[in-house]
Amino acid sequence: MKVCLKDDLNAYMLFLENAFVYMEKYGENDRMKRILQEMADYVTSGKVTAPRDCALIYDYCSIYEEDREKALEWSRKAVELADEIADENPLLAANMHQNLGGRYRMAGQREQARAEMETSIRLLRDNGLTEGHDFLAQMVNYAMLMTDYGEMDKALKLLSEAERRTVEAEGPMSQDYAVCMEAKGHVYLMMGDGEKAAKYYLAMFNVIALCFPNQPAVLEEKKALVMKLYMQAGMVPPNRLMEKF
Repeated sequence: MKVCLKDDLNAYMLFLENAFVYMEKYGENDRMKRILQEMADYVTSGKVTAPRDCALIYDYCSIYEEDREKALEWSRKAVELADEIADENPLLAANMHQNLGGRYRMAGQREQARAEMETSIRLLRDNGLTEGHDFLAQMVNYAMLMTDYGEMDKALKLLSEAERRTVEAEGPMSQDYAVCMEAKGHVYLMMGDGEKAAKYYLAMFNVIALCFPNQPAVLEEKKALVMKLYMQAGMVPPNRLMEKF
């Protein structure tokens, strides 16, 4: 199959991109790196020049680049290429801006992070792409950036919009809804309101238990994280939350 696909480079690149995402889902890091290296070789050799493919590969490279400055450079290249085709593929451009914003945030460059995330959300809004996982993820990421600025009310407003849209599109028992609940819990905990945070963490636990009935480790990992966050905040989890541990 691999030999046949290589006769059609466009088809083979799509195959590699899908394989990369599949391996990422199951944490196959060694295989992911081999696939990424092969894709990157096609780009650096000039055999692949399509802006979409190159942007995705540059973005993947930024994820696995250990040097922070080099990772930012890869991500900036991805944004430049994605912007070239933003009119025909606004979702790709939005995601590339979001990813660059996330990397700026990790690097402590908040103003650059804010600009990139706001560009990302604007692209989605302007193109009517406000339903589904991508918009939710970007709203949550932007909300958490707002907590860096101490803008807790704005963060909660963003998360409430994300929650409303998620319920309308997927219902209140989806993984995306659990993400909203977890983020709200984090914000209230940062505000020092452990009781209110517990309300949202409990909602998250309930959804995770329903979404992953045969994977108890997923729920246990979240419980351990919540306990750690309460300890870091110097608070004792409320009794109703402790009963879940």
